[in-house]
Amino acid sequence: MSGPAGWPVRRAVVPAAAGRPGRLPSPEEAAAYPYTESEHAFLRDRQATQVIGSPENVRRGLAGLLEATAADELMLTTMVFDPADRLRSFELVAALAATAATRSGPMGTSGRL
Repeated sequence: MSGPAGWPVRRAVVPAAAGRPGRLPSPEEAAAYPYTESEHAFLRDRQATQVIGSPENVRRGLAGLLEATAADELMLTTMVFDPADRLRSFELVAALAATAATRSGPMGTSGRL
């Protein structure tokens, strides 16, 4: 969640974790927020369990998650401020799912993501 694309997510997660959920802020609103050190620590811990990055990084991360949990399905969320960017994120994951049947191992011949 680094850079402007991740700022709204970080800003939305902090109040939600404290029981005060709200709307997803714009990148500008999120960038201007003065995070405390404990909020930074919370966000670092949370990010460690997320799959973020390029299509190949996401493929590897989801494959590792499936292998570690033996899950037979995944439910994905994309917290992105711009609706077009959010749609593109899901399109990229759908493309990974579409190619899963041609791969071996996790995210492979089983057709699972």
